[in-house]
Amino acid sequence: MRKDLARALLLLLGLAVLSGCSERHDSSMRPGSNCMTCHDGAAAPRWSVAGTVFPCAQADVGAGVDGVTVVITDAAGTDLLRLTTNAVGNFYSVIPLPPSIRASVQRNGVRQAMPGAQALGECNSCHAIPAQGGAAGRVYIDSASCGAAGAPGLGGN
Repeated sequence: MRKDLARALLLLLGLAVLSGCSERHDSSMRPGSNCMTCHDGAAAPRWSVAGTVFPCAQADVGAGVDGVTVVITDAAGTDLLRLTTNAVGNFYSVIPLPPSIRASVQRNGVRQAMPGAQALGECNSCHAIPAQGGAAGRVYIDSASCGAAGAPGLGGN
C-alpha cells in the first residue's frame, strides 16, 4: 500500500510539473491568480474555495492583506467556513461546499459582502484585473485604503 501511495504522489508531482503549476508550492503562491487552475484535484489538491483579499479593487498583485476573515455561508446565510487570509492575502479550503454559496470579508469592523450567491469558489477567476463576470475588481476589504470610493469588495456578481 505504501508503494501505491508513493507512486500516486510521484504521479501527482509529475502532473504538476507538466501542467505549469510547478513553482513554489506553499500557501503564499501566486496571490491574485485563479487558484483552481491548478487546485483541481489533478495537478494539486482540490480546493472548494480559494482566492486573495486586497486592500482595494485595483491593488497590485503583491498587496494582499493579512488577517482578513473570509466567511462562506450557504444560500440561507448559515456559516459554513471562516477562513483567515495569510501574509500574502490568500485563503483556501478543501472542505466540500454546497452548489450555492455566499461570501463576505471582515476586518477591523469593516465588512464587505457579495450581493448574490455563487456556484463556484473560484474567487480570483472573476475578481481579477481585468475583472470578469460583473465583479468589481479584486476581492478587497476597504476601498478607502487605496484612496478610492467604490462598490463593495466582493460586489458586482
